[in-house]
Amino acid sequence: MPRIYERIYARLQAMLEGSPLRQRAFELAVAAGWRRFCREQHLALDAAGSPTLDALLWLLVGRGIARRLQAQFGGRLRLAVSGGAPLSAPIARCFLGLGLPVLQGYGMTETSPVIAVNATG
Repeated sequence: MPRIYERIYARLQAMLEGSPLRQRAFELAVAAGWRRFCREQHLALDAAGSPTLDALLWLLVGRGIARRLQAQFGGRLRLAVSGGAPLSAPIARCFLGLGLPVLQGYGMTETSPVIAVNATG
């Protein structure tokens, strides 16, 4: 359910409040990770930017932030599943940018199980 991810995202945002430096580091990490994700998926959406700079940003701030996010999910999560309602774009971008693959499924429970889901890679 998207509500789970919304609550975790809200908790992340609350942890960043009051610290402009931490907020900016988080934003840079998500942006660099999102561009990396777009490049890996061969998406032209937001893949602009320097892959080298993105890799450096990821090493400096992204990896540590991503580890903390993974810890929120128990530390060993490889895939996350969302369904029942659409996951908002900013929240999906945050989790995907921080290296947590979110599979969003669609299906009408009254007629069939999940009939469509995004690819992992």
